[in-house]
Amino acid sequence: LYDGQPLVLQVDAHMHFDHHWDVIIEREFERIEKVIKKPVMSSYPPSFEIEANGSVTLRPLPRGKVLVHVPNEGTEIKEETPAFVFGSVWRDSPVPLPGIHLAGGFFLTLGQFINEVPYDPMVYFLGEEQSMSVRAFTHGWDIFHPTVMPIYHLYRKPGEVQANQHWASVWAASRSRSVSEFNARANARLRALLYEGAELGPFGLGKNRTLQDYSRFSGIDYPAKTINMALYQHFLKR
Repeated sequence: LYDGQPLVLQVDAHMHFDHHWDVIIEREFERIEKVIKKPVMSSYPPSFEIEANGSVTLRPLPRGKVLVHVPNEGTEIKEETPAFVFGSVWRDSPVPLPGIHLAGGFFLTLGQFINEVPYDPMVYFLGEEQSMSVRAFTHGWDIFHPTVMPIYHLYRKPGEVQANQHWASVWAASRSRSVSEFNARANARLRALLYEGAELGPFGLGKNRTLQDYSRFSGIDYPAKTINMALYQHFLKR
């Protein structure tokens, strides 16, 4: 559906938006664009909750803080898949901070991103953000985490079962192909991209930076299957 628009926004389903949210995030994006040629503004959105009486409670981004994405302590990159879950930490900052990982639940960037870093149809859910992050980096895009976030996400509560999720058994039974089959195909694709740097056409790495450049920048070395947390913490604090 992309038709040359100057900006593109991706968000999850089940979101809540502040009044004038579009003006707020575009102003923040322009702030970054003044100093970065190819920025991607992204963050895990703050949460909102729907109370028993139907009212909405917002959990806004604290003033003066930026939510930065990090590998969870103790995370390991496994042989069978490079996919793992990122966490997040608060950092005091009056300005947007550089990042190594974009969130599928919210990113705003220039429209040309759609052509340079298209979604890989072979990647199913987990690992999607890592594929996009590394491919964006190697195509010369820079991820930044914003100081404002007027968009909120309805997160699942601990232990809550949501039968409408696409991997739920009620939906899996109606499909001709299983979730495990989709996951196996996705993991093979991610291994080819992140372990081998394979030529995958429009869904492969860019030519502006290398996979090794990403490893040095982030501390996440996919081919070696290691995460240098000491380097990563230094990156967060600088």
